[in-house]
Amino acid sequence: MNDPVYIGPDRAFPIYRIYATWQQWSDKFEDDWSDLPGRWAWSGCSSNSWSAYRMLRRDPQNADELETLARIVWRDARFSDKYEGITTIDLRIEFVRYETWCLHWFNHWTWDLEQTDYEILASFERYVQRYEYMQEFPSSYSGNRNYICLMGAEDRFRWKGPCFCIHCNRMGKVSIDH
Repeated sequence: MNDPVYIGPDRAFPIYRIYATWQQWSDKFEDDWSDLPGRWAWSGCSSNSWSAYRMLRRDPQNADELETLARIVWRDARFSDKYEGITTIDLRIEFVRYETWCLHWFNHWTWDLEQTDYEILASFERYVQRYEYMQEFPSSYSGNRNYICLMGAEDRFRWKGPCFCIHCNRMGKVSIDH
């Protein structure tokens, strides 16, 4: 087992990004859409994609463990329930970095290490300070794999939390909405 990773005083965990791309068939696409700019559908078929970050408590043991994670994340996203006609699904997973907090939609979360509210907020503040400079000119980081979007976390007045609700508690995590 690998030694724990720290960024300053804060415990960091491995973060992975799961990508899914698929073809989607539907009879709802109109032929007269052919003159639209950036046409995304033709002959009833479109390409679609989605991605999400997942923080793991420990480094994965092997590639099978990562493939299983990707399938579970895809299943839990329930895209097959939301969209009709999904055919081929290409799932990929890649290591992003070790980090203390993981991005979700206008939310960041980390594993509950039984810290006080003050310690949690101080840890999140250090995380935000590390990436705050990137928010000023995000277009200059376009395509940069090192870019970290804070989704408004740089505005401290947006912070709501830390959250210890039943859902977070059951997952063993703590989160901050923003």
